[in-house]
Amino acid sequence: MKYLKFFILLAILSTAGTSWAIPASKIELSYDPGKKILHTKVSHVTQRNRKHYIRSIIVYKNDQEVKSLHYVVQEKSSGVEEDIPLEANKDEVIRVKAQCTESGPKEETLVIP
Repeated sequence: MKYLKFFILLAILSTAGTSWAIPASKIELSYDPGKKILHTKVSHVTQRNRKHYIRSIIVYKNDQEVKSLHYVVQEKSSGVEEDIPLEANKDEVIRVKAQCTESGPKEETLVIP
């Protein structure tokens, strides 16, 4: 009976880690048409930036994947910022999806003015 209680406790604690995981909280997007640069700022606060970090940022233009960035560590504890070269025209839809290592994705959309 003592072993059964131990294994039940172990099972509960092993699944609890992902429930405490914090996904990306915000994605800010801006586009510089002169430089043809998409500025992305993914807010993701972590103190364990080698275990819990932004794993990928994927950029879509009009629902077509155009850029995929992958990370093995999050350099800043506050999140990730990238300037991504991207040609885009007026009214095109840019969508950015960020995924962290421990929880679900976060997406944001920008329509080019």
